[in-house]
Amino acid sequence: MAGTQHIWYATYGSNLNEDRLMCYIKGGAPTPNHEPHPGCRVQKIPSANSWSHIPYELYFSGVSQSWGGAPAYISPEVVNLSQTEVRLYRLEQSQFEDVFAQENGLQQGDIWLNDDLTEIIGMHPAAKYSKLIRLGDYNGEPAMTFTSPDRLEPGVPSALYLSMFVEGFRQGGWYERDIKEYLLSLPGVDEETVSAAMKM
Repeated sequence: MAGTQHIWYATYGSNLNEDRLMCYIKGGAPTPNHEPHPGCRVQKIPSANSWSHIPYELYFSGVSQSWGGAPAYISPEVVNLSQTEVRLYRLEQSQFEDVFAQENGLQQGDIWLNDDLTEIIGMHPAAKYSKLIRLGDYNGEPAMTFTSPDRLEPGVPSALYLSMFVEGFRQGGWYERDIKEYLLSLPGVDEETVSAAMKM
């Protein structure tokens, strides 16, 4: 394939906040609770970003010690009538692979996409975000995300974690009332946690 392959990474969790995503790209930690990420082999900022929604159901599961609550996942299969908001970042293929790796506690270069971009090579099947989801094309280039291959037990997110959503939506120019309405529509999220997240 001539030139550099680009992929639109569709994120639905804390990486809605571009500053948080940049910790995966350039290295660093989003909060003092996190161990620093090593960063990507290519540390360029995304060449573009946009917003859309996908027909997968967002939910929270498990407990992240760094976030103090449950992180986000989407259903492994399409769920009719679901509308999960995503922020799409245009990344080089190696950047997408390295973000994917770091989300699973791996290092840059540990995993890679096969030639037709349908399978991730080198991923441990027990990794929490091991399922690659191809979302079709966006602006003529492949759009992808990842989640657990199984539907996990529901959990409750922390205000700190949801504050990443809040900041991401603010970066996207969302109105405060729309941010609150979307967050309250998510399972396991209550008004007290949303109010705290919006004040961080």
